Amino acid sequence: MTYIPNEHHVASSFVDSSTPYVYDIRTQTYLQPSASFDLLRRLLGANQATLSKIPLIQELVVEKRTFAAGTTLGTFLDAFVKDTVRHVPHAPFVLDVVMKSLDAQTG
Repeated sequence: MTYIPNEHHVASSFVDSSTPYVYDIRTQTYLQPSASFDLLRRLLGANQATLSKIPLIQELVVEKRTFAAGTTLGTFLDAFVKDTVRHVPHAPFVLDVVMKSLDAQTG
């Protein structure tokens, strides 16, 4: 059994079914929009200065707004987390791109 402290509720919410989830037949995975959005919001809150130096590796279109590849993660996430109601459904896909952008960093 893995221990995840209570103060890390976001991490535990991904594995304990405490947040709503939906099955995505395209990716054959379960997506958790609310937990993903909360993780992105916390990531920005704790790392805004650093994220403002890291570029998106691909273009993202969210609710008819286009963010070009190269836009910093800080700029993008700041705009994304401001509209909870409209953006929560997109959070799992945005989280995937953010993680890929972070993974692409070499130094």
